[in-house]
Amino acid sequence: MPSRQRRSSGPRSSGPRSSEPRSPRRERRSSAPHGSNSERLGQLQQRESGSVQSDIDGTIEHILAGSFETAQSSARATADQARADEQADLATQAGQAWQIAQAFLSAQDAMADKNPEAAKGHASHAATQARALLSAGAAGAEDLQRIIDSAGKTWALAQKAASERKGGRDAPLIDQHELNHWNNGAFCGIATMVMMLQANNLNQGTSRAELNAMADRVYHPGKGTSGAQMAGVLRERGLKDSTYTTSGTQQKLIQALERGQTVPFGVVRCEGTITRLEGGSSARYTGARVGGRHEHQFGDSGHWVLVTRYEGTPEAPTAYLVNDPDLGGELRCTPAQLDAMGDGSGSYWMVHQ
Repeated sequence: MPSRQRRSSGPRSSGPRSSEPRSPRRERRSSAPHGSNSERLGQLQQRESGSVQSDIDGTIEHILAGSFETAQSSARATADQARADEQADLATQAGQAWQIAQAFLSAQDAMADKNPEAAKGHASHAATQARALLSAGAAGAEDLQRIIDSAGKTWALAQKAASERKGGRDAPLIDQHELNHWNNGAFCGIATMVMMLQANNLNQGTSRAELNAMADRVYHPGKGTSGAQMAGVLRERGLKDSTYTTSGTQQKLIQALERGQTVPFGVVRCEGTITRLEGGSSARYTGARVGGRHEHQFGDSGHWVLVTRYEGTPEAPTAYLVNDPDLGGELRCTPAQLDAMGDGSGSYWMVHQ
């Protein structure tokens, strides 16, 4: 996008939260399958751990009891013993049990953070690992099926929460740094246009020839993508109400989303919580993780992102969902964060409908 004055004070330190196993804290049971936790814990106390296999069964019992962190400690000890005994398969199975416990913990955190998409991913991972253990006969089939059922219930709760997102429409994620073009680092505006067109089922590929054709229309070397020319191309492609403004407001943004459209949005910085990553990782930000915080300050030419949905009510939105092509992921941004990204309501550079 063209150069513009920025009120931001400059980049701040950033980085996603660590994805390493977390230190012990209070046990949480809300995602555990139905049943008496006290009975299960009593059975665990009476269990004789005469083999590594029985220890895996014990880990599964802890998961069923909702004692996820205890389950992780048990799985870690089991894996260590299995490696010492050169039982590689059992060490792998203990690792899978650890992942199940971690997935339930992460799903709880994601729901608490109002991040249902991340919660769905964690629930799916728990079910996948439980199915792998079931296929290997690593623990009781009934117990593993209960874990799979619990993961399904967690996924359904997250899906219900996700369906409460308002306005706009879902759009594919594009990592601009993975586009097949030597200048992909500068093609944030083009990647934003592609995401919007594809969200509207308008055929737009990303071959080098197609990217060049689009760049010839909207991209200016050293300055970025023209918002006015972007709107013109979008109109030609069928989005006939596309209008570019440099004085947009949050109210105008909400109105565009309420009409069922995404909004190309010019920013001077990006900040928010990562809710999705294209392919599970970011080409530029290798430490980025779902659930982590992302923050980056851009230069004078700014950056383009795509606002896809909002949460809350039109009168009082609580968050915005933003596809950031530089990250190659989706960010959940508070209204205050979006305001800082757009250099203040009343000064938004955006293409609205």
